[in-house]
Amino acid sequence: MPPPAAASVPTAAQPHRPLLDPCNDFVFKTLFVQKPALLLDLVNAVRRHMPPVEDIEILNPAIPPEAIQGKAIVLDLLARDRIGQRFNVEMQVQRQPTLPKRSVFYLARVTSGVLEAGEQYVSLAPVIGIHLLDFVYFPDRPGKACWRYILRDDELGDVLPDSPLELNLVELPKGDGLGENDRNDSLAAWITFFKHAREPDIMSQIESSPVREAMNTLRGISDDELNQLHALARKRALMDQAALVDEARTEGLTEGAINMLIRLLTARFGPLPEATVERLRAGTAEDHDRWAVHLLTAASLDEVFLPPGDA
Repeated sequence: MPPPAAASVPTAAQPHRPLLDPCNDFVFKTLFVQKPALLLDLVNAVRRHMPPVEDIEILNPAIPPEAIQGKAIVLDLLARDRIGQRFNVEMQVQRQPTLPKRSVFYLARVTSGVLEAGEQYVSLAPVIGIHLLDFVYFPDRPGKACWRYILRDDELGDVLPDSPLELNLVELPKGDGLGENDRNDSLAAWITFFKHAREPDIMSQIESSPVREAMNTLRGISDDELNQLHALARKRALMDQAALVDEARTEGLTEGAINMLIRLLTARFGPLPEATVERLRAGTAEDHDRWAVHLLTAASLDEVFLPPGDA
């Protein structure tokens, strides 16, 4: 008679790693590459007033290593449905003043790549942008979170027939009240996921099956140590990019202030001594503001540079 099998000793469950932020564009893309059906649900949720898309294929599933730390690289999703429509879906975490131009440029670039050599324009299918914004872009319209732009006549409002371009913007911070009287609103559930995925009390109230599946997928992604490292590297790259942009903007403003002061002082007091120009260039932003105010009433060049309180 064989000896009895040894009793298995239960092992403690491995603790979950911290849940990653689904608004991190590396995490965002990884999630939907793993679950294209969830991307389909998100697309239909954003375009909920349009005929639903029936299926979707992701055309750029790869995330090359250099993209993770590429400060100027966008980790977007390019997809196609069964009738040839193209979708550019992306998460944007930084407010950029060039957002409209950049978004239209991306859609135009996708459009230009759709037609093969020798094909006729009649075969050109629509290109649809869905850009989720993790910031408020239209602060003067607090009650509106979703925007859909197409080509229209500016007088009659008629839509251009067979227009190939459509851009959807969703301001996530404004979306908490969306669908508050309808717990089954799919877009409201998705917005809640992106903004509150790491808040269990809020997510436990979500009834949407796709969003619940997205939560389970996000947990699996988060439990992978390499994904944790990639998400952190991506976050740092975007933070570095933002810092560089702010630094360049500040330097540009400072240089502009110096040049303006030089022109105004020269017009008022004549050619400036080299030492004065050097003093202007060495001054801080606060110095430039103070000197500009002094310039309004100063009777001499020396009075422009009086210390605070002595002017």
